[in-house]
Amino acid sequence: MTILQLCLSSSLGGLELYFLDTTLFLHQNTSHKVLALVCENSRLHEKIKELDIRHITLKKQSGKLPIADAVKIKSILKNEQIDLVHIHCKKDLPLAAWLKTFMGNNFKLVHTRQMNMPGSKKSPYHTFQYQKIDKLITITQKLHSDIQNRVNIDPNRIETLYYGVKIPEHFSQADFEHWTRTFEQEPASFRLAVFGNLNSTKAQHNIIEALGNIKNELPSNWKLYLIGKFIDPDYAAVIERKISENKLQENVVVTGFIDNAKQWMAGFDLIVLTTIGETFGLVLVEAMKSGVAVIGTDSEGVPEIIDNKETGILVQPNTISDLSDAILTLSRDENFRNQLATAGKKKANRLFDYERHYERLLQIYEELT
Repeated sequence: MTILQLCLSSSLGGLELYFLDTTLFLHQNTSHKVLALVCENSRLHEKIKELDIRHITLKKQSGKLPIADAVKIKSILKNEQIDLVHIHCKKDLPLAAWLKTFMGNNFKLVHTRQMNMPGSKKSPYHTFQYQKIDKLITITQKLHSDIQNRVNIDPNRIETLYYGVKIPEHFSQADFEHWTRTFEQEPASFRLAVFGNLNSTKAQHNIIEALGNIKNELPSNWKLYLIGKFIDPDYAAVIERKISENKLQENVVVTGFIDNAKQWMAGFDLIVLTTIGETFGLVLVEAMKSGVAVIGTDSEGVPEIIDNKETGILVQPNTISDLSDAILTLSRDENFRNQLATAGKKKANRLFDYERHYERLLQIYEELT
């Protein structure tokens, strides 16, 4: 089988990393031929070149009527005898739909939907696209349900397949302590962290406000690590102001982007997801697999990961008091924290198994072709 993995996004977040992981898995672990289509000079393009995977490029992501781009790559796909196209970004669906039209439905189309679907997509424009999909994969049951209600597509073509997450690499406490010395004058007694790009939707300002409310009730010399880069410079100013207003300059560490940051997860006492609406919450699964207790917001797909007070704690989005109470509880009760971490790791290893994920994805490919 010859498979085209298509992602024209210029970003490098969870969606794009999943595209890379899938492409690399197929390249290294199967006999299928793999070709990638990425945006020229994007971060994905650089990664694909580093991995030495065959690829083609477009100069930019296509718009809502990408007929010219479809015509441009149609002959390439015919020459490659593509059997299946797998797209990962919703903005690439129009291009894939027109490609399939121009090629007489000569390939099967798979779309992994990784972003939420806030409104109806039943217009003729959207119906044309979604009816070209042979298998629509959702990453949560919540998203599965939303798509059934909001899209004109045969329900039998929709399937939920949770992410497969690798067990984190070997963790060294000594290396972790050496890393934290960059940010701490003396070792912190309690460390919590938020991983991910910093922006208003991720709502990292909420944890600063929450900690401001309870700063004198936490263990002495505690530290919050915000690990990620700022997407919006204005939000950097918001975070700086919140830290100052709550007098937390000695307690909050903003590290910036760290390559392979999840290697440090196991060193923290608590990892928190503050996002207002998170489609999935990959960082929670990674933290749970690292054996760390987690707090997440009770929205979208997060409740499918966290069973409240069993495998973590759920708090209402944008509710500072809930977040303060949850952090304070877990900072004071080490036994409860360890209990959540143990149960969370067990669930994450069972439900988000890496090998099982790709075993099922390959089955989907083979069933279609």
